[in-house]
Amino acid sequence: CKAGDLTCKANEWAAVHYLLYQFAPRDFITFRNEFFKDNRGQRTGFQTLYTEHLISWTHWIGDVITIRPELRFERSYDKAAYNGGESHNQYIFATDMIIHY
Repeated sequence: CKAGDLTCKANEWAAVHYLLYQFAPRDFITFRNEFFKDNRGQRTGFQTLYTEHLISWTHWIGDVITIRPELRFERSYDKAAYNGGESHNQYIFATDMIIHY
């Protein structure tokens, strides 16, 4: 939006694909692919197409706790959107723990 505008349109579109495979009673792997187009740069700060590719493992500890490490690769195509606008690519390793109550 232009400076001073109270409203404007900032369209975007996205598509996400998940594939999950359970290989043991308490374990499964997730593959995720995402395409995201920030048409005006309002969502991310950069007007570009993004893709994300992720693999994660989910493991149940008992009936209450899950741990979920993941490795993700992200790419911006039209503009360098990562590392302060210096890079087109970003790798992320993260882990979370979920307590179900």
